[in-house]
Amino acid sequence: LGPDQLGGDDDAHQHADESAPWKLPLERRPLPHVHDDHQPGAGHGSHFGQPADLLYSALAPAGGQVRRVESRQTTWRPGRGLTVRYDARVAWPDGRVTDEMLVAATGTLHPQALVLEAGDLRVGVWRVPHDPWLPGLAAITDPARLGPLLDSLDVAPGRVDQRIVSYRPGRRAVVRVHRAGITLFVKVTRPDHAQ
Repeated sequence: LGPDQLGGDDDAHQHADESAPWKLPLERRPLPHVHDDHQPGAGHGSHFGQPADLLYSALAPAGGQVRRVESRQTTWRPGRGLTVRYDARVAWPDGRVTDEMLVAATGTLHPQALVLEAGDLRVGVWRVPHDPWLPGLAAITDPARLGPLLDSLDVAPGRVDQRIVSYRPGRRAVVRVHRAGITLFVKVTRPDHAQ
C-alpha cells in the first residue's frame, strides 16, 4: 500500500510471510462489537477497532505512518460484510506526507487485496484508486494511461484533469475527466457487471 505501488506489486508483499504473502497480523486490541451472527469474524466483533491501528498494520511494511484518520463512508450489509472508507494523512520514509483514501472491508475479499487477520476476522485493505474489484479505476485516474484513451476518442491534446466524484468501494465509481475544454464523466464498474 505504498504511495506509488499497485496491489499485487506492492513492496509490502516482500515483508510478509512467503507462505501467505498478503496476510499480515492485526494489532491485538479489542474490537468494538457489531452483532451479526452471519458475518465472518462475528466472535471478534465485525467492526475494525481503532482505524489508525488497522491502517498502521496495512501501511507499516511500506514505511507509512498514519498521522490522521477519519472514516468517511460506511456500508454494512448484514450477513455479508462491512466496508469503511477512510481519509488518512500518511507520512512516508522519504519525508513526504500524503492524503490518502483507504478502504477496509470484510466479507468476500478480492484475491489481490491486502488481507489482515485477527482470529477468524479477515479484513481486506486497499488504497484508492487501486480498488481490486474496480481495476478500471486505477487506469482512468492515471494520466499516462488516460491520455491515449482520450486521443483515441479524438479529444484535442492538452493537460488532463480527473477527479473521482462518486465512489462506492468495491462496487462502482464515477470519474470526471477534463481535457481541452471537454468534460467527460466515466462510470467504472466491476468487470463482471460491465455492460
